[in-house]
Amino acid sequence: VDCKQVIFAEELQVGQPYSILTGRYADLFRSTVSKYDSEAIGQCMWEISQNVEPVLQRHPWQLEYFLKELVELFRKEMAAGNIMIDSEETERVVRQLLLQTDWSCLLERLTKWFSEKIECYHNTITDQYREPIRAARRYIDIHYAEQLSLTQICGEVGFSYNYFSTLFKQETGQGITDYITQVRIAHAKELLVTTRDS
Repeated sequence: VDCKQVIFAEELQVGQPYSILTGRYADLFRSTVSKYDSEAIGQCMWEISQNVEPVLQRHPWQLEYFLKELVELFRKEMAAGNIMIDSEETERVVRQLLLQTDWSCLLERLTKWFSEKIECYHNTITDQYREPIRAARRYIDIHYAEQLSLTQICGEVGFSYNYFSTLFKQETGQGITDYITQVRIAHAKELLVTTRDS
């Protein structure tokens, strides 16, 4: 696709824009973005490009419309995960992409932008859930000698047991019960050392 042809599309009034990203490919894109997997987005973009490139070669004036449509769909899917991308940024990205003279470079830059935004999502999620895990650890460190229930700990941090126990294990590499046991053993060892010394 010769992307420079797009710049003069309005002046030439070659044709009315129409949606290229329909049906299966729109669903594939939505599904891939909603998984927040930056590697999968590359494969998805390659598959979409195989379908879209021939259309854009016949109708180059469609490129700008296609890019706006794709970036807007991405923005909406990311908003579902509480990652807000403002419309000024999406407009800037589309303008920069339209400066590309080569389809593969354009596709690479667009995929890179999508991947960066997905990484931003992962960083936000990671930061968002670290504090409740720290709070649970502090609570356990303070109340280790008491009868602790997992429901009680989860209530302290405001998460359901199943969700939080999975999150805790992902973040710390061990289950909550194992962590409680480890804290109790460490305090018992410390108590044994201080008792012998006195």
